[in-house]
Amino acid sequence: MKSTIFSIAFLALLLIFTSGLGRTEAHIAKGQMAPEIVLESPNDTLALSSLRGENVLLTFWSSADAASRVECNKYQAWIDANQPSHLRHVAINFDEHPVLFEEIVRRDNFDAATQHHVHGREASRIIEAYHLDEGFGSILIGPDGRIREINPPTYELSSLM
Repeated sequence: MKSTIFSIAFLALLLIFTSGLGRTEAHIAKGQMAPEIVLESPNDTLALSSLRGENVLLTFWSSADAASRVECNKYQAWIDANQPSHLRHVAINFDEHPVLFEEIVRRDNFDAATQHHVHGREASRIIEAYHLDEGFGSILIGPDGRIREINPPTYELSSLM
């Protein structure tokens, strides 16, 4: 009986100590350089690095993640109300179908110039680079390209820039 309990305890400890070996825990953090993003559309290409010198609010959202869509709406409303000249909003949508994305942009009255749709490999690359596997969110990037804040509340945006 003692050997069975000892074996179970040993296996449990072994499982606990080895469970994290296959994962990387290098999440993004304030002060780090924001990973590069290049957004291509039929009319234009936008590289995050080309926005250096400006504050950039990256908003990641999807229609499948209701909380991220609500947050994108809150940021858009704050930007519409405050018209900050020193902030560039770049919203990235991960919906599988572009038609769904376009309909939501229209229905939610998003500024279409700030909205970008990505899917497939490019979406996977961005999700991995920004560690968005636990939900979408927003990131405020300073003029130097470093992350200033993760999921900043709208009432703090002015003071963060």
